[in-house]
Amino acid sequence: GGGKELSKLGKELPVELANACISNQGHLTPAFEYIGELMKKRTHAGDVDIHLPHILIELRGHLFDSGLINQVLDILEHHDCHFNFQECTVSRKVGGVPEKSNALLRVSANDVSILDNVKAKVRSLVDLIVAAEASVDCFDGAAESERAKKGKAKKMSGAVV
Repeated sequence: GGGKELSKLGKELPVELANACISNQGHLTPAFEYIGELMKKRTHAGDVDIHLPHILIELRGHLFDSGLINQVLDILEHHDCHFNFQECTVSRKVGGVPEKSNALLRVSANDVSILDNVKAKVRSLVDLIVAAEASVDCFDGAAESERAKKGKAKKMSGAVV
């Protein structure tokens, strides 16, 4: 091929540009090899049967700095649930005070009883990790479509200035 090895590119390009190269000669560069793993996981997540029982878990609070989000994900993995982030908003500190984050997870499992167990454990965890100053709402699959309709109605009622 006509490409050069990344180490040779570093001699011709500024180091910043060479380090920013995501791929070279059709392969991911070492710093970006994690993308390949993410793509594999994304493909696997796409194989989930959309007809499996599912819930939405909406978390608000200091999810990351308290470690709450990691522990919630551990619960989901322990119960062999499939999940993906539908939304995630992480705000920066305002005046040195950390802002609360929001996360909306779609969680599916082979059985509704697993989801009920997960909901109970996540609620307990939110209560236990006081530093997170968190709250949680859980919606079942039927409530999901109602929530989406309300969200669209809210968005449509706002004024554009």
